Amino acid sequence: MFAMGKPDRNADNFCRWINYDWKAVEPEGQSKAGAWSREDAARLKALVDNAHQRGYWVRFYTLNGHRPMDIVLHGWTPSYNFGSAEAVTLRWKAAKAAGVDLVASDQYEECAKVLRGN
Repeated sequence: MFAMGKPDRNADNFCRWINYDWKAVEPEGQSKAGAWSREDAARLKALVDNAHQRGYWVRFYTLNGHRPMDIVLHGWTPSYNFGSAEAVTLRWKAAKAAGVDLVASDQYEECAKVLRGN
């Protein structure tokens, strides 16, 4: 149904949203992501704009920036971890700026504070 992040049809009553792995934005994935770049921001914006033009909401999973011990304490997945609060905060803000509709995170309280500007 989707090739390279581009839906091949418009949203309908059955399918209203697209669920992307963050690798669609940063191909190396969260745990190996480098510095956030203009190219990353442009890729994110293009994915969101393309989906919105077809009537889809856009969701990305899972954007975390936690300590290694949180993997043990909470059972969080290491591959979804950007490694620091600073790194994930940049991605949360970029997602908001690009118009992403839904963001999955194991750190919803922190994510909500960032997205609300607190």
